Amino acid sequence: MDKLVDDWNVKTAYDIICKNVSYYNKMTPYEKSSFSAAIYDRIFKLPDPICFTGYMSMDAFQAKRKNKLTYDHCFSPRTGLHAMLKYNVECLDNIHSFTEEFVSLVMKTVGVTKTQNRSIVFQSKDGIYSYPELTLTKYNSFDWIHKNGTRDPKWEKSFPLCDQIPEWFTQFEMDHLIEE
Repeated sequence: MDKLVDDWNVKTAYDIICKNVSYYNKMTPYEKSSFSAAIYDRIFKLPDPICFTGYMSMDAFQAKRKNKLTYDHCFSPRTGLHAMLKYNVECLDNIHSFTEEFVSLVMKTVGVTKTQNRSIVFQSKDGIYSYPELTLTKYNSFDWIHKNGTRDPKWEKSFPLCDQIPEWFTQFEMDHLIEE
């Protein structure tokens, strides 16, 4: 974790958020969207080896040799930012708690196919986010395997990282869940 605390991208994201946190609730949806895009850009630039969890959907594992694999931030940095600022702003008390509670969550990637990646995105219109389903639900629809080929039977239609989804993240998604 100390390596992340010292990363320029993490420090920059922390500084940007801290400088804008008091203004956040006054931002228009468009400004919030731009703000989250700036933070996403910092997270996206973290090196892949420290972000990849090793988990892949079974389809991605089978497709990796066909160049149909993509690495998806399973805990959306944009959603994470808005959720943190609404329900977990105290993690901004210092860069260590920010890194532990926010960065270490939203930087995680899993391997999925490009088709799967397109099927699990949230919706954003005019900077307002909405979710057709919760993160837990959408990732539970895949069978999972570890990159080394090991597979736990409980990963069949059960996301291996489901126990890492914090309540504040899910609560934000629930606030913006699309009712069908």
